[in-house]
Amino acid sequence: MNHIVKDDFLGILEIAFKHDFEVQDAKLEVSLIQQQQRKHFFVEDQVTEQKRRVGHKVFADQVKLNYGYQCAITGIRLKEFLVASHIIPWSQSKKDRLDPQNGICLSTLVDKAFDKGYLTITSEYRVLLSPALEKEVILYNLLKPYGNKKIKYPKFAPPKREFLQWHAEHVFKLNNEASTFLFYIEIGVDFNFTRIDTNSVKYTF
Repeated sequence: MNHIVKDDFLGILEIAFKHDFEVQDAKLEVSLIQQQQRKHFFVEDQVTEQKRRVGHKVFADQVKLNYGYQCAITGIRLKEFLVASHIIPWSQSKKDRLDPQNGICLSTLVDKAFDKGYLTITSEYRVLLSPALEKEVILYNLLKPYGNKKIKYPKFAPPKREFLQWHAEHVFKLNNEASTFLFYIEIGVDFNFTRIDTNSVKYTF
């Protein structure tokens, strides 16, 4: 009988455990995809790290597929640079965590800008840049070409307008009351005296 040295034995165990985890991941992924297809997007807070990780993957795969693996703002197609960005963050809404309409396929720079509130997307699906960018000249110059640009409309599951409004109200950076007023004019908020025509107003800072 051949003896197995310790390192070989540990290597065999590692392969076995890795295979077991991969099988578990695959089963969980199928389960979450089926859940997503049933329009059940809720994921509880108290889940295992495995379910959280696989849940993010299921969400990301569907969002990227919806946008044809292309950034909705810049048009970048390199998969290594693409991110499925949550509109309402995972931590903020359990019931929308797997919803592909709560996601936009973005490239890494604009994903970070969107996540940190330096840009948002209006209910007309146009990019709106934050006035806070006037203090970040280099970043502003990088994002400026996309200001007021209409995003790529996905094949399926376009962003829900109520999700975009949540992002505009809770994430988007506004410097002062005047900027806030101009922003709400841009997105067409009714101030109880008249409906504002967003087509006639241009946002500047």
